Amino acid sequence: MPGFKPKGCKFMDETHDDDLDPYELHFQREPRRGAGVLVIALQTPDGRGGESIAESVRARVRSTGRAVESVVIELGEGSTRALEQAVAETAMPLIVITTAAAPWTDAHMKPLLNAIDKADHVVGCRPLPLGGRLRRWLANRPPRWVFGVPVADVHSPCRIHRAEALRAIPLQSRSAFLDVEILAKATFLGHLIDEVPIPALDGLPAEIARADRRLVARHPLFVRPSVPAEDSEGEEEGADRPDAEDQQCRPDLADARPLEDHGP
Repeated sequence: MPGFKPKGCKFMDETHDDDLDPYELHFQREPRRGAGVLVIALQTPDGRGGESIAESVRARVRSTGRAVESVVIELGEGSTRALEQAVAETAMPLIVITTAAAPWTDAHMKPLLNAIDKADHVVGCRPLPLGGRLRRWLANRPPRWVFGVPVADVHSPCRIHRAEALRAIPLQSRSAFLDVEILAKATFLGHLIDEVPIPALDGLPAEIARADRRLVARHPLFVRPSVPAEDSEGEEEGADRPDAEDQQCRPDLADARPLEDHGP
């Protein structure tokens, strides 16, 4: 099943690629030991989260000897596009996205860095008392049963991604449903997802827009729409030819319009 590693799966330091069948190769990932990290810290309009949280994450990354850079994005209109732009432009192989409302510690960072060596996306799972686990299980029924999200702490404030895997996911949501969308599309695309235990950590409120849920459920995008190519100068000049041959083609062009494909 996509997103999970079968028992007995061997990794690159244990065997050679020639000894593995294609199924086993699918579950191999090149380790990212020592790889640099981009930290994306989200903050609310009233200032919760943001730079102070980003600094706590940067400090944890620097303590491992890795290169690190960060960006703070305010939640709201345009925040998803800003996140996609940051992911597209960074040269760092790993990306941490945090919605924490309190500073990270080494106990939050180290499990993520260890697990990302064998996965594409890793989510930190916070402990809860029995009542809290039950409420979380009930809240997770739609993400798990409808969208196939294979983690318990869907809105965890601690998560890490391989940059190339995150770039492969077109983002459509404008609310906290983005947490569900990323993991759902990653599962569909066959990415490896892991969830590791971390200490409790407060996160920003996860406000979900119903419009995002409907959009991703009914019209999910897995390939970014291509930008239509501009007409060449030769084609523009052809319409002005003295013999007016181009005008003879205009009825044919008009007849072809119903064949255009406007699907997502």
